[in-house]
Amino acid sequence: MASGLGMERQAFIDTWCRIVDMGMFKMISLQEKENYDCIFLQDGKCRVYENRPKQCSTYPFWAHVLEDRQCWDEEARSCPGMNKGKLFTKEEIEAKLRVRLENEPVVIM
Repeated sequence: MASGLGMERQAFIDTWCRIVDMGMFKMISLQEKENYDCIFLQDGKCRVYENRPKQCSTYPFWAHVLEDRQCWDEEARSCPGMNKGKLFTKEEIEAKLRVRLENEPVVIM
């Protein structure tokens, strides 16, 4: 994301990220707006779409969203892109779930 915005890694972290204390470790997370929307979401569009992190590229195929139809429908109420566009096969969705699970957070000690 940093290179996509023409920024050095540390400058990107200092500008767009926050440290989340997880108890035994800390991790780097993108800042959110007051309503918890991503800081890069502007007028319903992602400002860093081409360089978005894996977490974003696998959305909405996250385990808690896929739990059941009610969870999916609830998420779709806040996401204008859900239930529109390309239909994904079961195999494509499972691949996205694997990518999401394998995506390690950036941990700092």
